Amino acid sequence: MKGANSDTGDMRWILVLIPLSFLALLLVWPMLEIIRVALVDAKGSPWELIAHVVSHPLYRTSLENTIRISASVTLITLIAGYPVAYIATHASTGFERIVLLGVATSMWISILIRSYAWIVILQRNGPISELLQIVGIIPRPTSFLFTKWTVVLGMSHILLPFMILSIWASVTHHARQSRQIAFSLGATPFYYICRVFMPNSLPGAAAGSILVFLLSMGFYITPELLGGGGGDTMMLGVLVSEQINRFGDWATGATIATFLLVVLLLLSGLLFMMPGIRRIGKAGV
Repeated sequence: MKGANSDTGDMRWILVLIPLSFLALLLVWPMLEIIRVALVDAKGSPWELIAHVVSHPLYRTSLENTIRISASVTLITLIAGYPVAYIATHASTGFERIVLLGVATSMWISILIRSYAWIVILQRNGPISELLQIVGIIPRPTSFLFTKWTVVLGMSHILLPFMILSIWASVTHHARQSRQIAFSLGATPFYYICRVFMPNSLPGAAAGSILVFLLSMGFYITPELLGGGGGDTMMLGVLVSEQINRFGDWATGATIATFLLVVLLLLSGLLFMMPGIRRIGKAGV
């Protein structure tokens, strides 16, 4: 028996070490290499380069754009995700599976393909421009690309499934039973949504909002394609790519990437330390 238990324990360690090794190789090591380039390979003192990145107007503006766009995407996905999650949790089992399959299927499509799809839709001769001409809103073909709200729209479309699944997962186990109990006690649909469904879904909404916001902060492909990578659509991810690919400045690019990593870690810590978020998290456990 002892030998069997020992073999089982060894197998568990092996099963744990294999994914941890892949994680260290594919995630931790590249991040440490970026930090090394930022701190060691920089021309001059790395602290001077960090101070330059923090104080430079372009980098500071890019950080502000990144936070604004990420916050807008989080708010839009939260508003759009609630109705879908509500329908999925209160529909029949078959329809719920169809909704979840549609949400999951959209996540299987490449971000690059989805971004190019928005280019086709919003371009000068795209269907949106033609429709607005038909109804008389615009007099001539107009492109809706390369604006901040185009970037927000594309990123919201890509990140919406994360919000929907987070809210759905927090209420799916007791939503139908809670609805039956509330309606049997005379609650109206509006009262049920405001006093039962919304409070129960707060843990999922909080988790989804944090996830969407943090993912938005590191976006690169969609802002580059839909926003053109300039002006009020310049995000830190685009800036890192330009420094490395266009100018060949690995030290500055790595420093900006390290700065973004530190900002994300600080924001994550602040969000999880907020009393409201902590209470919501405990309520969802």
